[in-house]
Amino acid sequence: ISPIVIWRKELLSDSGGAGQFHGGLGQIMEYGHIEGAAFILSAMFERVTNPAQGRETGQTSANRKIYTSAGKELNAKGQQLIPAGEHLILEMPGGGIGNPREREISQCLPKKLKTS
Repeated sequence: ISPIVIWRKELLSDSGGAGQFHGGLGQIMEYGHIEGAAFILSAMFERVTNPAQGRETGQTSANRKIYTSAGKELNAKGQQLIPAGEHLILEMPGGGIGNPREREISQCLPKKLKTS
């Protein structure tokens, strides 16, 4: 077992998908060996080539992205080497539900920040 660390886990802004209702935001996650050593990834990812369909006429999401911190794109399936000193980065899309043309205009405008 390799000592793998999640170095970053963040929400991807504007990744919720177009729909009548905003979908959940996608995430970006970055993994690496705790000591910077190389490690093997056994990939079994879906939605890399074909994006997820929206629900109830919601629009499709973006494709998932899998790459190293050096920018090398990785395959969605199979074992792959993450070189020493590099991290594995996953970008996971969000989604939407319903026809975006039916969204209330008030839902499209930025929410005002509350001040106390």
